[in-house]
Amino acid sequence: MINFVLLISRQGKVRLTKWYSPYTQKERTKVSILHCSMCVITLVIQLLLL
Repeated sequence: MINFVLLISRQGKVRLTKWYSPYTQKERTKVSILHCSMCVITLVIQLLLL
């Protein structure tokens, strides 16, 4: 089951969000920050390995 969709730019900014499950605003912010930071860290690691 899909709970949410996040589109994140290379700079780590959230460009689009779609929530399919009920989340409070606090939970949405927490999820967005967590996934953005994971994406940025992954990008940095990929750049270091090149």
